[in-house]
Amino acid sequence: MDMDLRILSSSQALNAPPQWPTDVSNFNQQDINGLNSGQQSQAERQFPQRSTMPSLAQNSHGESSTMASTEEVPNSHNLLCQPHCYIQSQIQMNVQHTSDSHIIEPTTVDSQVPEAAPNATGPSSSQERDAKGVKLLERKLTGEGIHRNIELIWDRLKENHACKLGIYGMGGVGKTTIMMHIHNRLLEDATFDGVVFITVSQDFSIKKLQSDIWKALKCGVMEDEDEKKRAAILSEHLERKKNCVLILDDVWEHLDLEEVGIPIRAHGFKFVLTTRSFDVCCQMHCQEKIKIKPLSQIEAESLFLEELGSEVPLNSETKAIVKSIVEECAGLPIGVITMARSMRGVTDMFEWRDSLVKLEESSKGQTDMEKKVLMNLKFSYDRLW
Repeated sequence: MDMDLRILSSSQALNAPPQWPTDVSNFNQQDINGLNSGQQSQAERQFPQRSTMPSLAQNSHGESSTMASTEEVPNSHNLLCQPHCYIQSQIQMNVQHTSDSHIIEPTTVDSQVPEAAPNATGPSSSQERDAKGVKLLERKLTGEGIHRNIELIWDRLKENHACKLGIYGMGGVGKTTIMMHIHNRLLEDATFDGVVFITVSQDFSIKKLQSDIWKALKCGVMEDEDEKKRAAILSEHLERKKNCVLILDDVWEHLDLEEVGIPIRAHGFKFVLTTRSFDVCCQMHCQEKIKIKPLSQIEAESLFLEELGSEVPLNSETKAIVKSIVEECAGLPIGVITMARSMRGVTDMFEWRDSLVKLEESSKGQTDMEKKVLMNLKFSYDRLW
């Protein structure tokens, strides 16, 4: 053990610093046993702690001192109990003068003692799940048909081969909600190596889609600007996944998956897209096309009343208006929920009648059901604000 001792004294000058032994392994087992039993050993008699070998475990305030590696500095007793000690730090001990004693302050320099790993057993299940992806905020599922479709999609994804699924239906029917539930369920399943959920929308581009997928895979930033090179890099990375699911939500038109870098033929690779158009599913060669149907009238009314809450008393006239409003929403969950929330707390019967009239007028003359629903949604959102 190498130590530099600088001893300052106002009463007596010390001609030379005491010479400490560089190896404590010479102390015999009797010394060590004596220390363990609390008896004074030969080593302690030869090198008294107070007068000659100060404790390394006290600083100038009499408090316990710690090394830079957060481990407690061993005192002379602990050192002697370990016959083979190798201290890789150089300790400078400054002795400051007080009125009645010398106080030695240990300072650790260039400590090389490694810190213990916080978790030597490997990543926890939650850390592994986070590495696969982050859970999405789920919305309430309503209707027997919705639950049947979820189980159908789940069964297809669990099959031990590559697959391409097309989920289609009107806007607001619940396609995204279904796939968000599927996404979160996949995260909990250890058989899947990765789950990626990407919203495409109308204003997509190949390069943006590549970057979004790459980022979702937690690979950082895709620096190469050439689309073909980016596609090759992305495809190679996805092919290395043992059992990966890629979900492209809200696809509006046909897109070439190979141009993007999506390895549709890779073993175990699962691909799911959601779209409003059955034609898009056909153009992208989806092996199975699953239509999401609107809620039944009974399911839609039940959802409306649940979202409305119990604060509003319903008489026979109010119930009739609720039924008409639900019919205008065409069984689309997003329309039913939005309209119900806009009517919360409304007790004036005139306002109920007026809302129904304006809702009907908002889509009057529209023969296209999807456009009609969009008009109704706009009215519902306007009421909320």
